[in-house]
Amino acid sequence: MDAKIVLNLLKAHYGCRWHIRTTGTLWIATAVDKDTDREPTVIESDLERFIAKLENPGPRYGNGHPLLKALGWTEDAPGLWSPPE
Repeated sequence: MDAKIVLNLLKAHYGCRWHIRTTGTLWIATAVDKDTDREPTVIESDLERFIAKLENPGPRYGNGHPLLKALGWTEDAPGLWSPPE
């Protein structure tokens, strides 16, 4: 199937959750929700694996400092944390 047709089908089905594009050899999706707790970017060369990840993205990594969050600290800006009051 033509990559353009597949791309349009993917955008129609997943467009509310993902911005999707292709390079011709790679399928790339970025999450619409910037604050998602799931993988914010999915990149695959295999279309079936790409769709599987769109359906069930992995956890997000690097989303703040887990220990500080667990202790009740808040991130005021990237890398700038305030202790609980």
